[in-house]
Amino acid sequence: PHAVARAARAAAARAVWRLPRTGGPGAPERVSFAPGQQPAMAWETYLPGKRRGRREHATRIDVYDLAGRSLLWSADHFRTGTEPVACLGPDAVLALRAGHLWAQVELVLYRPGGRTEVLASDPTLMEARIFATADGFVVLPWDAGVALVAERGRPLREVRLADLGLVRGFTAYAVDPTGRRILFARGDRVVLTDAGLDPLSPRGWWRVPDGHGPVDAAVFLSPDEAVTSASTGGLYLFEQEADRTLLTAMSEAPRMDHLFAVPGWRVLGGRSVEEETPHTFDAVDLAPVPPPRPFAGPSGRTPRTVTASPGGRYVVHGDEVHDLGLPLSFAGRPVASLTPADRAALGAFLDGGATPPSAVGELLRLVRDLASAD
Repeated sequence: PHAVARAARAAAARAVWRLPRTGGPGAPERVSFAPGQQPAMAWETYLPGKRRGRREHATRIDVYDLAGRSLLWSADHFRTGTEPVACLGPDAVLALRAGHLWAQVELVLYRPGGRTEVLASDPTLMEARIFATADGFVVLPWDAGVALVAERGRPLREVRLADLGLVRGFTAYAVDPTGRRILFARGDRVVLTDAGLDPLSPRGWWRVPDGHGPVDAAVFLSPDEAVTSASTGGLYLFEQEADRTLLTAMSEAPRMDHLFAVPGWRVLGGRSVEEETPHTFDAVDLAPVPPPRPFAGPSGRTPRTVTASPGGRYVVHGDEVHDLGLPLSFAGRPVASLTPADRAALGAFLDGGATPPSAVGELLRLVRDLASAD
């Protein structure tokens, strides 16, 4: 057993790489992954000692090719507010910055080569939420009651949140692994939309069950499964079946934010709002579980903040990036978590002349055999 554990750790370690510490201390919660499983990520770091006004901090946005483990390009930025930037792909990042006029906030598109485009400028953009979709992006001003939607080849347009049943804005949102399905919540109301914010169900919004409490945070496990965290505590797993939304699991939990899901490790988690401590749960029945061993790292301590890409292939904590799509990482994953695509990739890796260390190779062949027999 000890030899197997060592081989699994050795294999998993090869699927991890470290981000260079450029531009001052890192801010792990300011990580943004490109939508639709694109292997691109924006990583924002503070530039120490540089400020412009009381609310503005100088930062650098680095865009990485996750498949090649390389830096693609960077942009200098003066951030305002606390929300992450939005990585739209390997060649575009959306961000909010202070405008030249007092109280103005600009929605800015950064591109390689120092190119910058101001898409909008308005005080209501302060503390807005921005995120990428498969077709463009969405901007959610905190108090404006409208969302700005950009779809490929079309100009920015406004969508009234009241038309979605969210009369007083929203309290939580999440984007699914495909980038084509979005969950919005306000209090006990939830609505699923496409990337253009058109409801996916003829009935529009629906209410969470009695006893759930207002929705504080949400994350997708798959396009048809989402987990919500209530402001009164507790986790709830919902599954979409045709036009019905079914509650399939629930668990006691503290009130949490910054939810993440890593189906490849059969885990989801978040950070306690009151204590700012991490908590992890089984992704199937929501039972509390110990953190995955890869989280501990050399220090042996669980990181306070974990960020995972939609679908959970890439996981960032501290300055470590885990790639759960690499066959070498499969040695540290539950066999049941391997998808048909994972099994095909593992077979191609082992049959294509790859030469991992003998113990690692034997373990991966065992994983392939067990997964094929499942």
